[in-house]
Amino acid sequence: MSTTTEVLSTGISRLAVNAVVVTTVLTALGTFLAILRFCLRRKEAFGTDDYILMVALVFLQLQLAFCYMIGFLSGSGWEMEDLVKYPERITWTLKLIYFPELCYTVVVVLIKTSILYSYKRIFGHVKTTKYHIYALLGLSWAWAVAFFLTIVFQCHPIDKAWIPGKPGHCIAVVPFLWGNSISNFIIDWMILLVPVMPVLKLQLPRKQKILVALSFLFGSLACIASTVRSAATAKFDPNDLGISDYRASIWVYIEAPLATVSCCLPFLSRMFGVKALDVFHKITSHMSKGSTKASSRTPSEDSNAGSNMYESKPGWASGDNTLVEQGLPQEYPNIHMTTTTSVRSGSLTEQGPEMGSYQFSITSASAIIPKNESTHALV
Repeated sequence: MSTTTEVLSTGISRLAVNAVVVTTVLTALGTFLAILRFCLRRKEAFGTDDYILMVALVFLQLQLAFCYMIGFLSGSGWEMEDLVKYPERITWTLKLIYFPELCYTVVVVLIKTSILYSYKRIFGHVKTTKYHIYALLGLSWAWAVAFFLTIVFQCHPIDKAWIPGKPGHCIAVVPFLWGNSISNFIIDWMILLVPVMPVLKLQLPRKQKILVALSFLFGSLACIASTVRSAATAKFDPNDLGISDYRASIWVYIEAPLATVSCCLPFLSRMFGVKALDVFHKITSHMSKGSTKASSRTPSEDSNAGSNMYESKPGWASGDNTLVEQGLPQEYPNIHMTTTTSVRSGSLTEQGPEMGSYQFSITSASAIIPKNESTHALV
């Protein structure tokens, strides 16, 4: 066996295991959210978009089954030098390119239709948006019918698609895949842009408007997967069938579940999104309150905090500028100081220059001084 890609003893390559795990997790997530959406919608009334999504879920599970078959029966993820030793795996690989393509086309158009009908129910009152929805519905189904029929009749006879040695002819595979992928992701991005303007015009609180916008914009993940799939498809090489099949198919199996998730999120935002935003708001409010308390302290509070080591002991002595140590209680409302100052005046008397006396009184907030602390430190 080649050492480039690992093939397990079961015949499944390590790359195919990765594809199976990723597809299983995403399909389970999409199915769970869809069921949760149905439970919420049941309280009101099911709409056309809900019934279409139910049908899409059936094809989504069928696509998951194809993914398991690709992993265990085909040569997905195998090097070509190993794959040519097992002709039956080449046949299975070609079959599991042909039939999953048909399933993928159906599931994708059903999810697109469900999303557009959801838009119609939510934003259908906006005349311009309603026209955009109808145009995209027509475009999506035209795309699906055209490519479904092209896939079915890509070879003549039909079974030549998975039996290459049979006499007949087939269309060029790579240009067909290019056209399929590029047109698909263009339509996806056009659908994603439909609710942008209506959401911006909604008369909602800012928090709810952001939540609704994010739930719709999550659909961009499916669009990104579709775009990446187009790039992987462009590199499809029939001469390296196992690796090329893995690189293209993995994004096929990622795109559909992500599209299902994006189809459900706008309906689940009321349940989870509002609560998540409330929790986030509480956390940020708590953090901002803490920083506000630290920064809103007044200068007097800071000075008092710095002088908490001192105990209040009033009693400025008259006549000298020293503070007498006294064992008085710790807290007093203020400290009062009275001092008398003699000032020389301009007139003379027989005894000499005339001296005038002026008395000053100063009152200040008391300091707090610890017991047994000398008051001579305060001058």
